[in-house]
Amino acid sequence: MAWLSRWESGVVVESKKQPELKATLAEALCSLAELLLNHSEELEKVQEEAESLVKAALEADPSSPEPLQVMASLRNEQGRSEEALQSLRASLAMWMHLGEGDPMTAEAELPSYEFRCETVKLLLDLDDTTEVALSVLDSMLMEDDSNPDVWYLNALAHHGACHFDEAKECIESGLKVVAGLSLVDPELAGAKTAEFQELCSAVEESKLKMEEEDEEEEEEDEDEDMGEDE
Repeated sequence: MAWLSRWESGVVVESKKQPELKATLAEALCSLAELLLNHSEELEKVQEEAESLVKAALEADPSSPEPLQVMASLRNEQGRSEEALQSLRASLAMWMHLGEGDPMTAEAELPSYEFRCETVKLLLDLDDTTEVALSVLDSMLMEDDSNPDVWYLNALAHHGACHFDEAKECIESGLKVVAGLSLVDPELAGAKTAEFQELCSAVEESKLKMEEEDEEEEEEDEDEDMGEDE
């Protein structure tokens, strides 16, 4: 009965490998879907194939947040914002809580840094508030504060929330990180510097506009009070 023991051992090994194989398959299918979406000039020509790939990834590994996030990207490209946000929130629900425990354990279990950058970009595009995006960004900066893109996204999120001073602080921190890149990759550093400067101008413009609107409201309130007194 040695053959039976070998067969049973093989079954055990394959069953142990199965979750890993499913995860690898789901990741590969998502990569193919993203490749189609990112390199096609016409969404209509690839959206059905991309959706089929994402659905196959969901079936292969239902526990992975990646297929749901790719689905959110697809729905967003299709202009189906509500469905996109629904898929994104379902993806977030799978891993957001992991950051609440031990930092070392959480870092090992959380999706990749790049994945979470894409999460934030989608949140800023789809969500009416920036609370969740800022929460994700805060945990990312605690993990690694040397990525200029994360500082840029943080500034962008604060700008969207009308936290203008916080946005400018993030821009300053990002520019310091970019300065460190100048010796390694001057061209990249120059491009990143221009992005931060453009965002800084937008923040200052928004802040000035809000201050002017506040002043106008105060003047209107004063005029109303004077009218009532008369």
